[in-house]
Amino acid sequence: MTHAVMASPLTAEMIEDVVAGLPIQGRIILRLLLIQYLDVTHEEILYMVADRPDPRCVSGKKPVTTMTQESITAMIDRR
Repeated sequence: MTHAVMASPLTAEMIEDVVAGLPIQGRIILRLLLIQYLDVTHEEILYMVADRPDPRCVSGKKPVTTMTQESITAMIDRR
């Protein structure tokens, strides 16, 4: 007869600790997938705004676009 080992249940704190230890891209993806349960942080919003790729698929030098503080604030207010 074997004894079953009781696994400890996952807690919100355990999940937050694991997510916090991920690289920023991984944190953002998981927080967006679990947006119903986890809030996207200010740092992650700034990263998404700054890392906005140009939607045009062209070769050569890419145009650099910067977001205004007003745009960043509007994005933060939407969450």
